[in-house]
Formats: sequence, C-alpha cells, structure tokens
Amino acid sequence: MIRVALFTFLILCGCGKDIEGRGNAVYKNNAGMFYADGDPTKKCVALTFDDGPNPAVSARILDILRTKKVPASFFILGVNARAYPQYVKMYIDNGHEVGNHTYSHKNFYRLKKIKKPVELEKIILKELIESDNIISGIISRKPVFIRMPNGFISPEVEKVATENGYTVVNWSFGCDWKSMTKENLVKNYITHIKPGAILLFHEKRLTATALPEIIDGIRNKGYDIVPLRQILPAERQPR
Repeated sequence: MIRVALFTFLILCGCGKDIEGRGNAVYKNNAGMFYADGDPTKKCVALTFDDGPNPAVSARILDILRTKKVPASFFILGVNARAYPQYVKMYIDNGHEVGNHTYSHKNFYRLKKIKKPVELEKIILKELIESDNIISGIISRKPVFIRMPNGFISPEVEKVATENGYTVVNWSFGCDWKSMTKENLVKNYITHIKPGAILLFHEKRLTATALPEIIDGIRNKGYDIVPLRQILPAERQPR
C-alpha cells in the first residue's frame, strides 16, 4: 500500500526541501503504480506542467519548449480542456504528453476528512473519468498518467488507478506556486536538479518568464531533458 503519510509530507515540505527515498514504490503491475522520481541512474530530468490549459500563457510556454527543443508533460484539468481544446491539440501537435489532473481540482485532503472511503473513491473516479472523456474526445486517446490535485495520494487513489489502468505521477521538486522573484525561482529549481528528477511547474506567467533560464541551467549542469516516459525506470515503464 502507498505510504500516505510520507507522500503527504512531500507535498507540505515546499520550496527548498528534498526527501530521499520517497519515490518509485514497487508494484506488481503498471496500473496503480506511483512515481515521485525517475531513474536515479540517469542524468536526466523531466518537466511537467499542471492546471492548464491557460490561454494567458499556454502558447508562450509551448513556444519556449519548441525553441529550446524540450519535451514536457502537461497534466491538464478537464474543465480547462473543455474551455480551450485548441491548446490540448497544440500540446499533442508539439510532441508533448498529456496527463489527467482531474476535472475540477477539488481539495481531496479536505474531502478525505469528511467523506467515507467509498464516497471518496466515487468522487475520485468521477473526476478522472469526466476529465478523461473530454481529453479523449479531443486527442482520441485516454491519458495513461494521472496526477491528483496537490499531489493527493491515498488507498482510494491507488484503488481507482489500479482498476482503471492509470499510473500516478507526482514530482521530485516544485515551488512555482509560492511568491518569489524570477531570480529566486530559477535558483530554487536549478539547485534541486538531480538524476531522475521530475520537476513540477504550473502554467503561470512567472513560470513562463523563468523557464528559458531554468532550461539553460539544467543543461549547463550536464543534464538532458527527456519525456516523462523515458525517465521512469525501465522495469516499471508504463505501457
């Protein structure tokens, strides 16, 4: 079973913290597996973006990634995909991965306190399926990867993921939801680069402004930026 307390702490630790040994729990099947890190033997990192599409910044982020020749994964909200399907198509047309970030970004930590497990499970499934239906209607395929809002993880998430063929992906480091200058944002991300890192970003203006320097900083440290699928350990690679 996923160690809920450990991963909850991961979410709460915020900018500047790093916990060793928190990722890559071993599972017998791909469905229901959880990753917070990629393969630590590879000097590679993966970039992931949450909460899009955001029409104020999505095109700008895609242009930066295209110019820098960098792949990324976008964990998108069904409600935003419904409103801005053109950007979902742009993610795919530019060679990026699309993941499911639920339909409406509910606060599942709060819901877990007030709902019975069976009720929580139904809400999780409804949020994922509703988002799946919208995304697959746009790109003609169901996302393999899911990321719950705020990195929420629980036995209910594990059960839904296992039964519905999802792989759960959180992150090694992220901090762009915090208030800081562009310079500090760049410094924090570059400081936390390590082999197999899965970096969390959001589709925000400040993130887009800092992104070129972050990409350059990653490469200046001798790291490759690769697709999310490529950074996951080969023996547990999602099919």
